[in-house]
Amino acid sequence: MMMDTVNIPILLGTARKGRKSERVARLLEEILSSQDGVKTQIVDVRELGYRETIPPWGDGGVSERETEWKRIMDKADGLWLVVPEYNRGYPGELKLALDSLGFEQYAGKPVAFCGVSSGAFGGSRVIVHMQQIVTYLKMVVVPDHLYVSHVDDAFDDSGILKDESLRKNAIKTAEKLRSYAVALKSINLE
Repeated sequence: MMMDTVNIPILLGTARKGRKSERVARLLEEILSSQDGVKTQIVDVRELGYRETIPPWGDGGVSERETEWKRIMDKADGLWLVVPEYNRGYPGELKLALDSLGFEQYAGKPVAFCGVSSGAFGGSRVIVHMQQIVTYLKMVVVPDHLYVSHVDDAFDDSGILKDESLRKNAIKTAEKLRSYAVALKSINLE
């Protein structure tokens, strides 16, 4: 049986120096790329260069950064968001990246969340906020979010995973995201 190929980028949602969520994103990339029929890449908001508030949609021109992000999302069949929780909220650069495109780049695509926190809640509070945002963008929220609590303890100083339960949970989320992407790719929800 031929496996459907899906393209699922991972959006690393912070440009903060010293970010621990980058280690998590690399783990998710490793896991997602090992799934049959999945192409993935990490998209780093730092490289997209969102440092100022963008004008509203439809103001005319599209900048180079929006062109790259649009190209990625036009090819995407789903999205995995790595969202660190900063004071119970999301990083502004993540919101800027999401707001830079219109509904047509997001509508009907599944999205999975990976909340990252240095505390005990694993980003659960920020995921509540993010669900409202992606629902407005007409995305399909995949249940069973991945929560990374105490991210400082999950990896050693060189970035090697110490908490194997995180890998097991990430594999389950990756499998579910892949299944949603394959199913939704075959229908048009717009």
